[in-house]
Amino acid sequence: QQQAAKAFSDELRVSTFHHMVQSEKPEDAHDALQILVEDSALLLTKPEDVEDLRKLVLDLAVTGKLVDGKEGDSAYGILENLELTKDKTELEKFIKKYGPRPDLSEGNELIPEGWANVRFVDIGIWSGGSGFPKKFQGLSGLPYSFCKVSDLSKFGNGKYLKQTANTIDKSILKQIKAKLIDPGTVIFPKIGGAIATNRRSIITSPSVIDNNLLGITPFEGISPEWLYYLLQSIDMVKYQKSGPIPALAQGTLNEIIFGLPPLEEQERIVARVDELMELCDQLEAKLSSQVELADEYVTASAHALVS
Repeated sequence: QQQAAKAFSDELRVSTFHHMVQSEKPEDAHDALQILVEDSALLLTKPEDVEDLRKLVLDLAVTGKLVDGKEGDSAYGILENLELTKDKTELEKFIKKYGPRPDLSEGNELIPEGWANVRFVDIGIWSGGSGFPKKFQGLSGLPYSFCKVSDLSKFGNGKYLKQTANTIDKSILKQIKAKLIDPGTVIFPKIGGAIATNRRSIITSPSVIDNNLLGITPFEGISPEWLYYLLQSIDMVKYQKSGPIPALAQGTLNEIIFGLPPLEEQERIVARVDELMELCDQLEAKLSSQVELADEYVTASAHALVS
């Protein structure tokens, strides 16, 4: 009976998720999402199911199906402003390194009205990491944070990187030849098995990242929180180089094309995702509690039978 109920729940959940992803209008996805939340007891039976819901929310967010757009808003204004703010020398360097911005309008029918197809190189500056000799590690209370991959899973960190195990000062900064990265930069693992964790975090103070991390600092007109959720929606394992040690290449990531919403819509998307992620956390905690209670009940029942 439990297996039949689980199979029915899984089938219904997959069908509901598919309907939302395939919906053409945000209001359709919103209505289906509301039904899912109200019937969560039927569709979500174990904590792992909530992770599927989180992924669904991100998919809806980055495809423009989570909130309604406003007539007249356009992301093309963001791109035009970025081009205008570059001086001639800076623009020449950019074109020499990345080439002229390609015409990505061919896929415009696949994104909401007012959105623009872009690449990561169009919306931010990449930052690489630095080596961190052991003699400088373990210091606390210094002005700058030194971020390592392990800090992404540190208690208290999540969407925002609030604390690190190591800090440095200007003297150490100079000795390790590192560069400070601005707050608002989104960082993630770029080497090894940590890529598969798909952990992301937004730096909240001037920091240095180690050479196992990669960061992207968004240009003006790009919300760091929206960029964070966009990166959360991308499984970087698909883009890692095969070999003894998995690794991400900046050049490969630059070629990923995605839809960019206008800034105001970015902010509305972030607010809605924040709301739904909080709900997911509550559902996960509730399901975990139910599983623990069921395990305790089975153990107590078994003990009673044996006695």
